[in-house]
Amino acid sequence: MFDKKSVAAAFLALTTALGGCGEDEAETADANSDQPDIAYTIDVTARPISHFAVEMTISTNIPTPIEVMAGFSLRDQKPDDVYIGTSQRITLQSSRQTVVIDSSNNEYPLPTGEYMAEVSFYPRWGAKKGNPDAKAVKIEVHGSAPITLEGSGESAADWQARENKQLWVMENVFIGTPWIEADFVRRLGNYTKFKSTMSHLHDAYYFPKADMTIIVNSLKGDVTIWRMGKQAK
Repeated sequence: MFDKKSVAAAFLALTTALGGCGEDEAETADANSDQPDIAYTIDVTARPISHFAVEMTISTNIPTPIEVMAGFSLRDQKPDDVYIGTSQRITLQSSRQTVVIDSSNNEYPLPTGEYMAEVSFYPRWGAKKGNPDAKAVKIEVHGSAPITLEGSGESAADWQARENKQLWVMENVFIGTPWIEADFVRRLGNYTKFKSTMSHLHDAYYFPKADMTIIVNSLKGDVTIWRMGKQAK
């Protein structure tokens, strides 16, 4: 495999031998061979504009238009944590553009905490059709900036705990799962009980810390169904 300098040296030797390239042209070829690849960058500045929305100004030297993933997420999340944040795919039409990312439509309002506003270009899908210059970018490019989000007032720890409780139910509780009250309380916290509207044989157990309802067939002593939120059927 040849690098740029070896190719330029071979070109110089060949053209000199043939008398087809003078010293000026050879020096130009060698100088061009030392030009570094372009260092593509994305710079981000961000500021909250509400409890749940962030305004981001994005600057890049990647040829536009391109598509990027933009959003914000809780800082210092571990790989096995349930994701806390929001993101969306947006189009950058110019080298400097301001966008607003709003998490208000998330299933649960994001908690109060320290977040990172992040923008990422992925070459596999980020180069817009009809933009060959962007398709020449073969590496991922990322930019970020820290922000403080007021959020819902709930702590990140409580938000994470609720998500983990819900995940446990989704992965372990099915139709016919035995209703072992002590085990559910240990996993999900205390509950409030009320009659289900499914039938007179069904009781509903709402677990506030998980924000889930487990509906139990009191005759069989097993789970009929689980629901998100407080539900009677």
